[in-house]
Amino acid sequence: MTQAREVGTRSIATADAEERLRRLEALSRLLANAKPSGAPGSLAEKLAGLRRALESLASRRRALEARLFDAATAASERAAIESELERVDAALAMHAGTLRSAFDDVPLAGLRQTISARGSDGRDEAAVLLDLLLEDEDFLARRMELFDLLVTLLSTEETSNRRRIARDPVSLTPRLAASCERAARTGAEDSASIEQEFLRAAERCESGEIADLVSEMRARKATLGAVLLVPDVLRAAVFYNASVWSVLRSHLGHERAAPSAMATAVGSSRVEAPEVSEVEPICEQPEANPEAGSTEAPVEEPPPESAVHWAVEGLPEAVRSPAAERAPRGSGRRIVAGICAAVGVAAVVAWFALDAPPHAAWPLSAGELREVSPILRTGYRDRSQRGRVFIGTVGPEWERLPGPQRRESVDRLVGRLSRSGIREVLLYDPKQRLVVHHAEGLPRRLVL
Repeated sequence: MTQAREVGTRSIATADAEERLRRLEALSRLLANAKPSGAPGSLAEKLAGLRRALESLASRRRALEARLFDAATAASERAAIESELERVDAALAMHAGTLRSAFDDVPLAGLRQTISARGSDGRDEAAVLLDLLLEDEDFLARRMELFDLLVTLLSTEETSNRRRIARDPVSLTPRLAASCERAARTGAEDSASIEQEFLRAAERCESGEIADLVSEMRARKATLGAVLLVPDVLRAAVFYNASVWSVLRSHLGHERAAPSAMATAVGSSRVEAPEVSEVEPICEQPEANPEAGSTEAPVEEPPPESAVHWAVEGLPEAVRSPAAERAPRGSGRRIVAGICAAVGVAAVVAWFALDAPPHAAWPLSAGELREVSPILRTGYRDRSQRGRVFIGTVGPEWERLPGPQRRESVDRLVGRLSRSGIREVLLYDPKQRLVVHHAEGLPRRLVL
């Protein structure tokens, strides 16, 4: 995994020449791949000249470090190198505005696709662009949707058509961390309520009203400005983006829709019309798939074997909560935990309803159930015994167990299943109500 690095073109005089060249090349590569015309011709020539100057300076510095000169010559050469580096630094600062303008009309969907397709190189280039945005407050204010996209791409990863928060959005680069720290000191007094707006919006993602929700949150984001950089607000916004993206991808189900899914998630108005037309009808009518059926179960009967075919290798992981990496905040963490559980369970149910391969689940025998836990009535995992999800039911004695004893029983059950590779556990009572949900990475475990 590539760690994002800070750009710092305005303080580049203390950086190594090779590092300056790498940063400059990262921006030019990203621009060349994301925008067919690339940078303007005059700028391209100037950047090529700076590349040559940096390569020459790097060579001179290596010769200096190899001690190929006497003391007097070395001192003179060192001063000359530093002077030349300062001129390069000034040139980079002068061209920074031109570089920002070159990215100003790059469609978000195309930029997202370029960054994702380039893997770790794309992430590194996106981090450079993110820092370039943060250098100019006016430019950042105009392109907050680009900032939103870059932070979401850099802090999340895709697993089985879902976005998972893998890195703290606030700490992606030192420059971003510093900007968020300043925003926390000067941010709006209602930042806590804004954070909860995003968390509630993430919860609404599963309601099927994605088109209305995205329009509403797009308008809301446009009013926030720099408040979006307040740490808790930024984490919640990324969590919302990842949730919308995941729901869209689960409905669309094909790679061609990925750019529009992410661009729609960050609320961009720059998505090309053909891609938006793919997204919105499906989002407005998620019930249109006749094979999905209803996810509501009968009240009296326990889940039949066919109802657990989705517990197989490759099941999407539950969305990870940003609350797992932030300072404790009582109500905020409880809200995030609840949303995480809701999104995780909804993802499981949706995958089961839409994509379950036949005869994939394997029921545990009575002896195997006793080895796992005496509270289990039935239990299923994938037939290969390598899957990461376990689904089971508890017997009527569950209702008679006091709360502390329930939690102890669940702790032992989860511990035994974890040792066999299970990362998510869902248990239902005889009336098919969810009573236990454990997913690795969630800040809370649900035990009812």
